[in-house]
Amino acid sequence: MDIAGFEHEITDEFVAHAIKNHGNEKIEKTRGQIAVKEDDFRRIPEIIKSPDYVIVGGKYITGKSKGKDFFAYAKKLDDDTTHYFEEVLDGKKNRSLRGKTLYKQKGTTDEQKFFNIVSNNKTVNLSKAKTISLTATGGYPGLSPTIKESGVVANPTKTEGLSDSNIPQSAEKSREIEIARKAGYIQGVCECVSAIGDNHALGKKLLTEMNVTKDMAKKYANPGTFKKLEQGIFAPKSEQKQEQEQVRSIKR
Repeated sequence: MDIAGFEHEITDEFVAHAIKNHGNEKIEKTRGQIAVKEDDFRRIPEIIKSPDYVIVGGKYITGKSKGKDFFAYAKKLDDDTTHYFEEVLDGKKNRSLRGKTLYKQKGTTDEQKFFNIVSNNKTVNLSKAKTISLTATGGYPGLSPTIKESGVVANPTKTEGLSDSNIPQSAEKSREIEIARKAGYIQGVCECVSAIGDNHALGKKLLTEMNVTKDMAKKYANPGTFKKLEQGIFAPKSEQKQEQEQVRSIKR
């Protein structure tokens, strides 16, 4: 799903639909939900910027949106969880992720519960959908490769009808944050490996499991940390063996 350049948008029809279907306190209470208020719509940028879970690849199978793909978001706000749906409009004149519905659930949710709630809706098909957890990465637009492969990273730099102060960060700013986080992660891994000492097998295993290569360490790690690795685990095997022999001679 290629949604590069798409914009998030909401309409008056969407707001009216959400309030009509999920704005009655008595009815929502019987569903274990909370009535939607006007202020809930102002928090949509927060939901799409840093959700806890996202369902990608769902498809509407009935109604006006039949055949359209959609995204479903779940975000814990205050003491409750807000669910927000966007349908994918990929026409020539309008390429956007448009608000479809919004409702609030009491308490918190988890990945499986969220998937079950969405799948219980008879108007959708989730046979090819995937649930992505962003709780560990700080949410959209995070660094998880799974998120990028699934095409979640759109460009939310313009959101109609919402406060500019709430609009998600620009692509350039997001890129800066991504590089900073990546550098911090790689530096942390490299520090752990350098602290291992001459246990090269363990060091290499750790680097492999953490998906950190020599090139990545050279680019993002602190120069001092990389120098230790270069003299140790990244050194050619012959040099490592010679160094170990020298250490043994000194000890003797």
